[in-house]
Amino acid sequence: MAMNVSTAKEYGNGDDEDKTPTFIKRNRFFGISLADSSSTSPRWKKIPRKLLQEKAEFASEYGDGQVPTEAEGDILLHLKRQVRMDRKSLMSLYMEFDEDRNASTVAAYNAMVMITRLQANKVTVQMEALQYQRMMEEQAEYDQEILQEMNNLLVKREEEIKELEDELEIYRHNYGCLKAADFEGQ
Repeated sequence: MAMNVSTAKEYGNGDDEDKTPTFIKRNRFFGISLADSSSTSPRWKKIPRKLLQEKAEFASEYGDGQVPTEAEGDILLHLKRQVRMDRKSLMSLYMEFDEDRNASTVAAYNAMVMITRLQANKVTVQMEALQYQRMMEEQAEYDQEILQEMNNLLVKREEEIKELEDELEIYRHNYGCLKAADFEGQ
C-alpha cells in the first residue's frame, strides 16, 4: 500500500478547501480509489434496461418532435403497465409450464424405473417357472420309469402265476384232485 495525499474536498467536507491535506492509506490509481473506480466512471454507469426500452419506444413514437398530450401519456402509462402485467403473467405461465414439465419428467422416470423393476421380476418369475417345469418334467419321467418297472414286475408276476397254475394243472392231471382230507392224514 502506498501513502497518498488526498484533500478534504475529495473525502467529505467540500466547504473546507483551505485545510491541509490529510494522509490516508489507500490504493489509488490516477487519483481515484480502486474500490470506487467503477462507480465513478461515466463509462460504467448502469442505466436500467426498462428505462432504455421505454425511452426507445417513446422516441420511436414521437421521433418527429411531437410531444404527447397528458391523455396520451396516461394511455401510454396504462398500456405500459398492462404490458408489464402481461409479461409477469407470461413469466408465471412459463414457470408453471416448467414445473409441470419437471413433474412429468419425474413421473416418466419413475414409470421407467417401475417398468424396469417389473421386467426384472418377470424374468425372475419366468426363470423360476422354467426351473419348476424342468423339475416337474424330471419328476414325471422318474414316475414314468417307476410305473414301467412296476408294470414289468406285474407282467413277470402274472407270468409266474400262469406258470404255477399250468404246473398245478399238470399235477392235478397226473395225480388227480387232492382234497383237504388227504393232507390231514400225513
